[in-house]
Amino acid sequence: MQQLHLFGSVVTDQLDPARSDVDAVVSFPPGLDLLTAANACSTCGTPRKNSSAGAWTW
Repeated sequence: MQQLHLFGSVVTDQLDPARSDVDAVVSFPPGLDLLTAANACSTCGTPRKNSSAGAWTW
């Protein structure tokens, strides 16, 4: 991934963890596409929510 831009409620005080989704725009460097990146991520394991930090970790 080259750049990740988040927008919508996730970057405002309107975020509702029970109902909000995450809106994102991702750009990849030349030669890397979404399918290749998704396949690479599948080898990283299962993402889990870190409840103390409120973030996802692998």
